[in-house]
Amino acid sequence: AAGAGGAPPFQFNFNLGAPPPADEGQEDEGKRGGRRGGGRKPDVDAIAGKMGKVTVSGGSTDADAARLSALRDLQTQYDTAKAEFEHKRRELEREFEDKTAPLGDKRRGIITGAEAVAGAQGPGGIPNFWLVAMQNHHLIEQDIHPADEPILKHLTDITCSTKLGGEHKGKEGFQLCFHFEANDFFSESVLTKTYIMDEEDEDSLENVQGCPISWQPGKDVTCKLVTKKQRKKGKERTVTVKEPCDTWFSFFSPPAVPDDDAEIDDDEAEMLQSMLESDYELAAVYRDKLIPQAVLFFLGEADDSEDEDWEYGSDDDDDDDDDDD
Repeated sequence: AAGAGGAPPFQFNFNLGAPPPADEGQEDEGKRGGRRGGGRKPDVDAIAGKMGKVTVSGGSTDADAARLSALRDLQTQYDTAKAEFEHKRRELEREFEDKTAPLGDKRRGIITGAEAVAGAQGPGGIPNFWLVAMQNHHLIEQDIHPADEPILKHLTDITCSTKLGGEHKGKEGFQLCFHFEANDFFSESVLTKTYIMDEEDEDSLENVQGCPISWQPGKDVTCKLVTKKQRKKGKERTVTVKEPCDTWFSFFSPPAVPDDDAEIDDDEAEMLQSMLESDYELAAVYRDKLIPQAVLFFLGEADDSEDEDWEYGSDDDDDDDDDDD
């Protein structure tokens, strides 16, 4: 799936294809390592030794080693240039973030009615702005359920920042902030979702962190109370249990990223990878599409066709099903 704004697709590396360490042999073949992928780096010196046994370039093995050394130098130069590019790119992104932050503040003021607009008619603000904008993006709209709508009417702003604080200060990543006016559903004024990227490979996710929600009594839409009857030794009793509900607010309870040394089987790893990829892609929609183009989404003028491949049950899945028939 293509990333938002033409960015490359997010890859969550689980190292599923990496061979086991040499000293472990085939032990516990159904298990794999944790989240970092790609296996061990190739030993170029060992490769050069093997190349010395191959007759090429008129039989000159010295020339082969020299060529490999020259290629290694070129790779180092490329890696250095790429690192400089990424550093400058991050600096430009933060400069852009600083320049556009006042525009976002002014937009929030107009939406909430705190910012006066010359010639405006009627009461201040634009009711349900963010709810409507979110419902006009087909991927986000899928996660909004009827019970969520009265709560999301209290949403006053959505922001994104790459300047992480607290325990994540100095790390690469971004944080989505969902700002709410005072309401009868929960006590928090801001709900956050934070994505920490691998410092060595920013296409790999290191961690994702949601936030707790302090629901008011009887207002929690993430679960429901269900009364069930239990029978034991001929006696029957009634118990009340919590069952999860489909809700937009599940976004703030992401799956846990396993530790580096965690052992999980292939099926579990694939399921977890799929869940985390979907979660990240949805976060990218907020970051790259909804937040910068909120007015266009509210008006129904934004084009979200580039995100079609991200929809659950894509055409590729349908094609696979057809092939099975």
